Amino acid sequence: MNGYVLNINMRDSNTAASKPVQDVTDVLVRNGFSRFNYDHTNSRFRKLFVEPLKWKHQLRSVPGTNFIFQYPVYSHFMMNIMIKDLSRRKDIYKVGFIHDIESLRFDKDNSKKIGLEIHLLNQFNCLIVHNEKMKAWLVENGIKVPMVSLQIFDFLNSVSMDLNRDKSGPIVFAGNLSKAPFLSRLNIKTSISLMGPNPLDTYPSNIHYEGQYTSEDLPNHLKGSFGLVWDGISPDTGEGALGEYTKYNNPHKVSLYLSSGLPVIVWEKAAIAQFVSTNNLGLVVDSLSKIDEIIQKCSEDEYTLMLKSVQRVGESLREGKFTMNAVKSALQE
Repeated sequence: MNGYVLNINMRDSNTAASKPVQDVTDVLVRNGFSRFNYDHTNSRFRKLFVEPLKWKHQLRSVPGTNFIFQYPVYSHFMMNIMIKDLSRRKDIYKVGFIHDIESLRFDKDNSKKIGLEIHLLNQFNCLIVHNEKMKAWLVENGIKVPMVSLQIFDFLNSVSMDLNRDKSGPIVFAGNLSKAPFLSRLNIKTSISLMGPNPLDTYPSNIHYEGQYTSEDLPNHLKGSFGLVWDGISPDTGEGALGEYTKYNNPHKVSLYLSSGLPVIVWEKAAIAQFVSTNNLGLVVDSLSKIDEIIQKCSEDEYTLMLKSVQRVGESLREGKFTMNAVKSALQE
């Protein structure tokens, strides 16, 4: 395979916002693609005057080929220019690799914003979407082009996979803690290790803050029994503005945990729950309030089988197999 992949350069941060984008780029470059660089900037002058000219100049030098566009670009102004210019190039086969659907995430009840985003996405020849739930929502809202399900995000992980785990260890939660208000309301006995920016001043006595780390270093610190994936204000349900999006997306946090050898705990209504359940990668629960009992009922043999399944899938994530399978399928559409 060959072609170009949009490589979005973003300032690194401990929230790992740029990690999924960079991993897709790295996987494709290893397999014959070339980088098409775009520098994300907060400078208004560069957005308005420098980056559009730079983009147009670079695009003119691209021959008829495959182009993997990592969507969205977090400048609506630039993204509209990019997709419009690409749509004029009939000699380029354009694949939109979806990281987020912004109208689904933030404006699910705003038909105007949904319509504008659907119009943009229909400019591609094919879309790579997170899963079948996201695909169904896009079809329902007007997507006409072929779509391929990624199933789960890969996670290039240079830290050795740790499979020396015990189900009696703490639960691990890593991420932007400002998006995890449920933690302060969680009343369980199982110990929880927290990592990430924006912690609260106080948490329940069983919850221990361990600090924050870069996306590359974080796997070194995931010492525990399960990795928790949960959003929203309530530990009893994943419903609410923060949790609603998990019904459609693939949280990159799942890939972080699995690639590190850590089974996961996910909400039963999350889109990723089916993948976790089918592949025996952890626990699928309706409420965190029951987690003490659920972990206790999980036998040592069952946990050992989970670890074997996590190792199998985790190795695929570390090699970029899901990205490559999806891109190969998209280029055949």
